[in-house]
Amino acid sequence: MKRACALITAVMMLFCFTACKNNKTEYDTPPEGMDNPQKDDEITVKAENDFEVPLPEEFTFDYNMDEYITLPDYTSEDFKFNRLPLDDSALQKDIEFLKLESESAKVTQVNRESQTGDYLVFDYTSVFDNGENALSGNNIGIVLGNDMFAPGFDDYVEGLKKDQSSVFKYTFPESWTTNIMAAGKTLTFTVKVKYVNEVILPELETVLSEQEIKDEAELMALLTEKREETNRYNFLEEIIKQSTVTAYPEKEYAYCESLFEADIEARARMQGITKEQVIASEYNNSTEKYEKAKKAYAENKCKRAMVAYYLRDKYGFELTKNEYNLCIEDYFNENGKEMGLKSVSEVHTNLGEAMANSLFSDLAAKAAYNEKAR
Repeated sequence: MKRACALITAVMMLFCFTACKNNKTEYDTPPEGMDNPQKDDEITVKAENDFEVPLPEEFTFDYNMDEYITLPDYTSEDFKFNRLPLDDSALQKDIEFLKLESESAKVTQVNRESQTGDYLVFDYTSVFDNGENALSGNNIGIVLGNDMFAPGFDDYVEGLKKDQSSVFKYTFPESWTTNIMAAGKTLTFTVKVKYVNEVILPELETVLSEQEIKDEAELMALLTEKREETNRYNFLEEIIKQSTVTAYPEKEYAYCESLFEADIEARARMQGITKEQVIASEYNNSTEKYEKAKKAYAENKCKRAMVAYYLRDKYGFELTKNEYNLCIEDYFNENGKEMGLKSVSEVHTNLGEAMANSLFSDLAAKAAYNEKAR
């Protein structure tokens, strides 16, 4: 199952929050309402707090947040974000990617014109009608005939050969939400094909067996949740982007600056050089560039924390000891060996604060997202 989840994550190729599964029998189940904040058309994310999650003292936000930040009206119809569709057609595209990544898939490079069913890999750039840069990407892979990139896009690239380029205009649907800036717009694309691959995909049963998934229904449920998880992430990202900060709390902002400096110092120690040498290498020995980078980092980090805590207070939820420990142990089981961690306590020591903040953000996004979806 873990291999399936990891593969699905790779298929989506998008950022998402830490997912916590309650599969440890030595713990009680999380409090009702934490896993699914939406219940009976109401947001019910508040849980009894029997544990003080170890958060940095600098991130207290124990004052009126309205004086520092204004959130957008994310419940309105005008609030748009990059929303992945959840219909069967979208899920079938994910399944095609899973088949392509299967150990049983046979992929062979060919030197001919691409055709339906081929796996095409390409780089692209695009511009708006006014000449401004729009979307771009490298090593984009699609199975022709499945509209994996955008509806009707395959028609413009089918027939191209390896190393061949094409320039064409493509108009995105008005309802396009995968990238809001492109919705309803006509972009001029420049596409260069890197590889044309002939593909023989395995049957779905083979993929289910390889990934230890019971049946297609379970796979569809996993894919749906992964897309919903990504939607919640994209939703929170858009809230952060549209939020207005009138001032940064002095203590929290200073803490974010200290994190930036600590990272520079840690990299210097790892490389066996001085902090000044890192600055010389990465910022051309420019104090101005270094301070500008630190300012951008601190503002972004602080703003993200402010939004997450604002939403946390708005919906009144807290993490419990049980839920926090479940996630810590789940993280250790999935990543401990790779990271060289010897015990759950090392996860708590090394990642406890980051884990707790991630959980707060995830719960904040879930609560706000569910309210919008009502």
